[in-house]
Amino acid sequence: METQPGNGQQQEPAGESEAQGSQNRSAQELMDELNRLGTKFVEVVDVAWNSEQRRRVEDDLRKGLESLATSLEDGIKKVGESKQAREFIDTAEDVAESVSAKMRTSKVANDLADALAGGLRALSESMDRLAKDMRAKSESETTAPPPAAEAGDPQDIPIDRG
Repeated sequence: METQPGNGQQQEPAGESEAQGSQNRSAQELMDELNRLGTKFVEVVDVAWNSEQRRRVEDDLRKGLESLATSLEDGIKKVGESKQAREFIDTAEDVAESVSAKMRTSKVANDLADALAGGLRALSESMDRLAKDMRAKSESETTAPPPAAEAGDPQDIPIDRG
């Protein structure tokens, strides 16, 4: 870079200034084109969304789904109203009531329920005792001093043989 005498400022060579201006113009042109592209994209989407063809497709889909729902509903009603379906449901209800009644009056079922309840009660009591024992052991370990050696117990005493 050249300096002008007397003002102490540096002057850029003419080639660098033109290159920088060219880069700025290129960047601005790129930004302008991207803005135009975005605007055109919005226009295309708007036209497509508001097109008559899209509305027809939407209407056809809506009518088709309504027709399918109506057909399914009618089919389910017909199956539910048929004599065979009624007989099947009635038979299933009778069997369920019969099994339920037999289970309530059956000595085996009552004995089984009593034995199961007794077993669960015994298990619960055992778990309670185990928890108390573990709690007591934990408390005694944290509060008790280490066991002292009793008289007559052998002790390890280091001996210096040197």
